[in-house]
Amino acid sequence: MNSTGTAAIYMHPTDALHGDLGMVRKGDIVIVISKSGATEEISDLISMFKRIKVKIIGILGDPKSELSKSC
Repeated sequence: MNSTGTAAIYMHPTDALHGDLGMVRKGDIVIVISKSGATEEISDLISMFKRIKVKIIGILGDPKSELSKSC
């Protein structure tokens, strides 16, 4: 995405929870890739993303997970 002029970053969930989440701003779009969509880190991030008011796009394996319901 960066090569098209669209700012993009990769962020590991654990790093996000330890300070890197400061790079995410209101109005951003977050793409979350997860097999289960239900890990503790993902659950914590979802609540933070909602607080920041970002849109969440999920690519995941469990359509009944918390992540799926938040997209």
